[in-house]
Amino acid sequence: MEIFDTFYCPVLVNKSSPSEQTVFGMKEIIKYEENEYLESDSNTSYVGDKVCFDKLHTFKEFDWLNNEVNKMLLEFIDVYGIESDKCNFYVQKCWPVILKNGDVGLFPHSHPNSHISFVYYLQTEPDNKTGQLYFKRRLDWWDGTVPFEEGTISIPAITNNCLMFPSSLRHWVDDYYGETPRISITYDITITSKNIPGLVNREMMFSDPVFWRKLNGKTLST
Repeated sequence: MEIFDTFYCPVLVNKSSPSEQTVFGMKEIIKYEENEYLESDSNTSYVGDKVCFDKLHTFKEFDWLNNEVNKMLLEFIDVYGIESDKCNFYVQKCWPVILKNGDVGLFPHSHPNSHISFVYYLQTEPDNKTGQLYFKRRLDWWDGTVPFEEGTISIPAITNNCLMFPSSLRHWVDDYYGETPRISITYDITITSKNIPGLVNREMMFSDPVFWRKLNGKTLST
């Protein structure tokens, strides 16, 4: 594994080696959505969580990728000094992002609903330098009052590469040009406290969802 110090904010990058059967299984799950998108006239990228196609982590075909996320997470939290024995880690959402030739990329954004983001490149075009993921130096604490340059770095989209970074890190994807659709899988991961008697420093942390109660509605789905 390599760690890129992204303006004092580490991004973990790992090369994975899934079997052909595993890759085939994951592609089968998203095939219908992909075909619908590729047949459309849209020139904007397909983002699964915008259309509620964001539960890929619940399919057995994604068990391998879930395990890859967990392995990287153990190293990631060690880099940040997070005390894993006092925390639980949950996948909130998991969705595909698809770009075809000429598609406009993703605008600069972060994921305020989660703590850790993970990206896996399921399919990319070799040596294609478009559709790259960019990260931007955080300057929000200066409130625009100090004349620092807004530095950026990019990480190429390479098949079977995995990336993990803080969800608050601002990032985007540039426009894509290529014959082969670019397909990535994104995870939103949330850190909660464990219910350990006497555990200190739980203030301001998410409590574990097993203790949550819905105030309005009769079922968890309403």
